[in-house]
Amino acid sequence: MLEPSYICEALGIQGRLDYMQRDMSSFIEMKSGKADEFSMPGKVEPKENNKVQMLLYMAVLEYSMGQDRRRMHPYLLYTRYPLLYPARASWAQVRRVINLRNRIVAAEYGVQFHNHPDFTRNLLAQINPEVMNERKLRGRFWEQYLKPSISRFREKLSALEPLEQAYFYTLYNFITKELYTSKSGDVDYEGRAGASALWLSTLDEKREAGEILYDLQIMENRASQAHKAYILLSIPQYDEMFLPNFRTGDVLCCMSVIMTWIM
Repeated sequence: MLEPSYICEALGIQGRLDYMQRDMSSFIEMKSGKADEFSMPGKVEPKENNKVQMLLYMAVLEYSMGQDRRRMHPYLLYTRYPLLYPARASWAQVRRVINLRNRIVAAEYGVQFHNHPDFTRNLLAQINPEVMNERKLRGRFWEQYLKPSISRFREKLSALEPLEQAYFYTLYNFITKELYTSKSGDVDYEGRAGASALWLSTLDEKREAGEILYDLQIMENRASQAHKAYILLSIPQYDEMFLPNFRTGDVLCCMSVIMTWIM
């Protein structure tokens, strides 16, 4: 299967693989960039962020599809190297990644919840080498590349006039609030916005907004075809006041299956 998409409610992750065997025993993620050519002399290794991506895919398949991670065979394929790199399962690393993601979400939630320049100022003040060097890195890579770029952020922010800083923090709050609302919605106002409308809105609300097609019937099911798999659905005659708000190529959710429907 090419580019199967998954949403994992348990982990709060969504993703799309490049290639996967139909029995879900193996999958391949293709990368067009470089691998890590410097960590081990004379040997090319996958980059850490690419390996983490593979681990998260394995976690999604385990939690959403009931697959045993110990029996999966995930591979990374860098297009510039003619080799498949196997990925080993490391649930300790998965826990670290999920924890990091949760910390990022918590920080964004705090900014939009407090919505105050002072809170944002204290949060962004933590972007400094002393706080961010959690791994206690030393050596040339840290001193010459990572530390200076982190320090420049604090230096440029401190160099702003008080009015400029207030504008920056206020605009930062607004953008964070806007992004958060686009995902979670805002039930304090009339209607529901954001991706959360998928599970928060009632059937009547979805009908009124034209965001649902209901009472569909499967006319032809060719989802298991090796090539050009599809499902043909029949749409009933709705009330003349019902105006669906769908466009060609929109991604639709049908029960727990994500599909792209070219209308």
